Amino acid sequence: MSLLYWATTVILVELVFCAKLSHSFWTIKFFFLLGLSVLGGLSFTLGILKRRKIEFAPGKIPFLSFFLILCILVSAWQSNVPLLSQTKTFEYLLWFAFLLLVWLSKASLREISLSLTLLEASGVPLAFYGIIQHFKLDPFQWYPGGTRIFSTLENADAFATFIAILVALSCARFIFQPKASRLSLILFELVSLYWSYTRSPILALCIASIAAFVLMTSSKPYRRFIPRYGILLFSMVITFLVLYAFSFATQDGRRMNPAGWNKDRDVIGRKYLFKKGFELFSLRPWTGVGPGNFSFSYLLLRYDDPPFYRTRMAIAESTHNSFLDLFVETGVFGGIAFLLLWLLPLRELFHEIIKGDTFEEENLSFVLFFPILVAFISLQFIYPDIATESLCAYLLGATVFLFPKKRVELNISPFWAVFFLVAASFLAFAGITYGVRMVVGDWFAEKGSQEMHSEHWAPAAADYERASQWFPFDPLYYQQLGKLYEILRNPRKALLNYNQVVSINDKNPYLWADIGRMAGTFHWRERALTAYARATQLDPYDPILHHDACISALSFGASPLALLYAREAYQLNPNTASNSYDLVLSLYETGKKQEASLFLNRELKRFPSDAGLQNLRAMLNKK
Repeated sequence: MSLLYWATTVILVELVFCAKLSHSFWTIKFFFLLGLSVLGGLSFTLGILKRRKIEFAPGKIPFLSFFLILCILVSAWQSNVPLLSQTKTFEYLLWFAFLLLVWLSKASLREISLSLTLLEASGVPLAFYGIIQHFKLDPFQWYPGGTRIFSTLENADAFATFIAILVALSCARFIFQPKASRLSLILFELVSLYWSYTRSPILALCIASIAAFVLMTSSKPYRRFIPRYGILLFSMVITFLVLYAFSFATQDGRRMNPAGWNKDRDVIGRKYLFKKGFELFSLRPWTGVGPGNFSFSYLLLRYDDPPFYRTRMAIAESTHNSFLDLFVETGVFGGIAFLLLWLLPLRELFHEIIKGDTFEEENLSFVLFFPILVAFISLQFIYPDIATESLCAYLLGATVFLFPKKRVELNISPFWAVFFLVAASFLAFAGITYGVRMVVGDWFAEKGSQEMHSEHWAPAAADYERASQWFPFDPLYYQQLGKLYEILRNPRKALLNYNQVVSINDKNPYLWADIGRMAGTFHWRERALTAYARATQLDPYDPILHHDACISALSFGASPLALLYAREAYQLNPNTASNSYDLVLSLYETGKKQEASLFLNRELKRFPSDAGLQNLRAMLNKK
């Protein structure tokens, strides 16, 4: 069973370098977890056939995992967007399958230590690639643009969290195995971590470092290592201070200055999303909104959103707090189960360190405690990617080898042994079939995207048609097809694909807005007006939706309806001249000419150089 542990580590390291080899990050995520689950499941089943025994470690962690899976399934079943929840639920199930298989796998402490060394080494190329990105070098074209480091992982938060966990792992091992190469690796990774300008993992590393120092002073066997740990912390602090001194004047460097955090849009946005998450949880405390449904469930609560969030482009995927996400998605029971899934291993490791009983066993209690604590704190501020999720599951799974000490063996009959093999083979076949269809669809979608960038509309449409045939569960394929057929002046096919999108997810207001825009282009009055009515109903606090709906209503002569949309858009965002323009024109078209004239004169004082308002005044004067 140690094969699973080694394979897990190898694939996890490989993930650091292959995450951008696919157009779709979700394809990599799917196959990464599917590969681990199939490998572990077959290995586990073959072990049963060979020995006719199941060996496992009893405890609360497996029970909590199964209970959390049950909460996720119940929440997905009652979700308002079933297909969206099914997709996210499948990702959750794969992740927990991986976690449970790591727990069930049998590896010696020496093998775990060696696999951690391999994982630790992955920080070298990852940090190197992050550093060269800081100097605007990107030989493999993996850098998505902008100024912050992304490396081969999905985003800056994921990259920084992954690095912070590896730094914690190296620091914990350095205390017991001080090597110049390890200290160099730590400082090298710290430079890359700092230059990511992602604050929460750095904050997590600082808090965990203080906690580790206090813990060492409380455990007699570890006290003799305090001077060595102090030297390590001193080196890390000096490194950060030097980097801060040289980058303070830069735009990204100022992100690290706490004095400006109250005005920082990221900080304001995170506080806002936390608030919305708690509001949404209070509305659905028992079953949650369903996995992956935060994006559309919180739209009706956007009455006090910051000005920069008043756009359809600002729709949030999550609360940016992994634990609050689970509370919002699965309800109070699922959230508590997920929280305990972290707190129980941390508590057990804490007790092991205090007692000092496992001090001679590779010191794994402390080696695992430090990075898990960093991950736990970081997840309070981020929405992790697959690499971070898998690393966390790997570290949590490793704790089962430290407690409890006894493992239980259950004898099973040949019938159940064969049943396990058949079930594992069926799940592997179904998962691989699903995955192959996803990859082929993803390949055609990538080809279609390239054709779209080259403005080859017909070949792009053909590619997206093939993508939707291979993988008919992704609404993005149908959305792109709808836009392509609009460009190709084929309204019926465009509407057919847009309808397919909303049949998968009818809670997305911006898809309804696409339908309204397309219907307006081809003069389908009823379809356009009803689509915009549905869009503004789903998100009543987006001024852009009301602006577009107003334009559509005016084009069809529905002046009273246009006036309602225009007033709402202006109330939501009065600092945009286009909203003033819409309101003036709507007032005039509904016969309120004097009010329109007075309002226009007032708005011209606010926007004296706006060409649209100037032209509107000239047009109204002629009339």
